[in-house]
Amino acid sequence: LRALTMTLELIQSTNPLPELEFIFNAADETTWNPEDPGIPVFGRGGTHWTNTIALPFEWQLHPEQCSKQIALGMQLLPEISWERRKPELIWRGSHSNRWVPGCNMRSAAVDRSSMEKCVRAPPEGHRHHTWNFSTWLQMPRGRLVWLSRHHPHMDAKFTPSSMLSMDEELENFLQMEDMIADHMPIDQRSE
Repeated sequence: LRALTMTLELIQSTNPLPELEFIFNAADETTWNPEDPGIPVFGRGGTHWTNTIALPFEWQLHPEQCSKQIALGMQLLPEISWERRKPELIWRGSHSNRWVPGCNMRSAAVDRSSMEKCVRAPPEGHRHHTWNFSTWLQMPRGRLVWLSRHHPHMDAKFTPSSMLSMDEELENFLQMEDMIADHMPIDQRSE
């Protein structure tokens, strides 16, 4: 909520908005008001096809929001020189992308109308949390993890989640192929 307040204060101080109604979306998923799609939505992400205004993350406006991580980074900085760091992209994250029926990531990479199908919320108003062999490569995080298997300077893996469901057969495959790993502490990411 602090990011929203600060963003609105910043906008009002430079170019005041007229009195208006808006929606604040605290979730990661892009949303809109189907009854009145003209109402702007402030949120964490957006697309070219919605009235979403992407907010800066709180740490971008208030660095003390991540003071614990900054302090840890400052502590490790003298211990891990640039020369000793791995030339590698490391990512760990959950399988939290949601699938839009009709999305084809291969087509979306080259065709704007196909991309729209993947990012615009479907007519029923929500995306599906369907992680199985048919859908996992149709979502950005699935593609990232799969790509890392073919690139020597990438180490991208899903982290286990007790909150998000996944088809058991897909989960077994990802574990067997070493595409699921525990969270990696910051001091292990660079050596």
